[in-house]
Amino acid sequence: MLLLLVLNWYAPAAPSVTVRLLGSAVVLAGLFPAYRWERSERRDVPLLPLVGGMYALYFGLPVFLRQRFTRAAYIASPVISEVAITAALLLVLVGLAGFYVGYYLMRGGERAQLYASTRGVWSIAMTVLLGAAGTSAYVVQLRITLVSELQQVVELVSSLMILAACLGYVAAMDAGRRRPFALLALVMLIGARFVLGLGTGSPAQFYQILIPLLMLAAVRRRRIPVELAVVGLLIFLPVQAAKFQFREAWWVGDRTAPASPWSAGAAYIGLAIDATSSMDLDIAIDGLSSRLGYLTTLADVLELTPSQIPYWGGQTLLPLATKLVPRFLWPSKPVEVTGQTFGHRYGFLQPWDTATSYNMPHIIELYVNWGVIGVVIGMVILGGVYGIIHRVSVPPAYGWERLATAAYTMGGLVLIESGISQTISGVLYRAAFVFFLGTMLVGPSSLALRRRQPRSVSLGSTP
Repeated sequence: MLLLLVLNWYAPAAPSVTVRLLGSAVVLAGLFPAYRWERSERRDVPLLPLVGGMYALYFGLPVFLRQRFTRAAYIASPVISEVAITAALLLVLVGLAGFYVGYYLMRGGERAQLYASTRGVWSIAMTVLLGAAGTSAYVVQLRITLVSELQQVVELVSSLMILAACLGYVAAMDAGRRRPFALLALVMLIGARFVLGLGTGSPAQFYQILIPLLMLAAVRRRRIPVELAVVGLLIFLPVQAAKFQFREAWWVGDRTAPASPWSAGAAYIGLAIDATSSMDLDIAIDGLSSRLGYLTTLADVLELTPSQIPYWGGQTLLPLATKLVPRFLWPSKPVEVTGQTFGHRYGFLQPWDTATSYNMPHIIELYVNWGVIGVVIGMVILGGVYGIIHRVSVPPAYGWERLATAAYTMGGLVLIESGISQTISGVLYRAAFVFFLGTMLVGPSSLALRRRQPRSVSLGSTP
């Protein structure tokens, strides 16, 4: 409640009482799963608390952090009407309620049991091996234009950086003599992802590795690591402030840096440090909430659809029918360009911009396809899909290594700003990839619970 009082006191856009109340309700609704999770007897992997937190961040906080309700802080656009903002907040509340219902129905009440089983040497070895493979693939992906048949494979291999970081965190929990080596490997992986991610000009790349680690930290600490999330947002302030300066200096016609991604990432860090010394905090907060906040995007969509732009009728979900077919088996498979189409359809992108993908969060995607009824029904179904994936990924009993693979697999579900087909297919591809790795490296049971179960402990306690 103190947070809400501070937010309502700050609120530079001076929203009306109605908008303040609805914005506060969205924040509380988004944080409700975290409140429920922290008070449960056994704490499962906090998928729903993180998803709810993202809705609070994307759709609730902009009410109190934006200076003007426009499309973006860097775009000179008219102020969006309060009626549209109010309608958007109401729709988010309805959508969240449906999502929670679907999730809890399909997730079930079965309690997960964590066993105090770790294989320190194995986890460190896998951290180094998978981390080296993932980092190499990530560099290749950034520096070489690959044929479409190989691009998807290289992207999956590059995601091994995330899996390696999760296994490194598990190994670092061991208080023995191997812990320094595990910590060193973990820090190197996080640092490499941070530098390389910034080198792409897209700071969000780095946060793909932080979300699974937040999941693991929450289970181990038996509480949501709010301080880590806050630190991540504080780091994002100067990084976001330096983003456009970096792109102007380093991006060329095809939007690739002319130097190595390591050099580009180091240059980005230098610009972010310089931005810190001259940064106006209010402007930085507005820029951050503009980048992370999709409330105004939803409000804009509500004003334009269907009065000026007709519903899509499910067209953005059609790629789900082909997403599960690997491109190396179907080289001519259609390329999904929903982000481009959405951005141009609603005027969020300039006509000449054929490279930028404008994010379309799940709730917005459901509305542009079927309107309010699409949100009401679609969010229940989507919540159910999340619940099923969670239930399958985290069995009734498992070890810490299986927890690491579950965090790696489900981390993408938290990124609700991506298209639904991209989110779901990404999780399924990672799950299949983990099974393949486990089978090829050390047998089918390598990344799952071993048959001989050691002493059980409450979920979240330190082994």
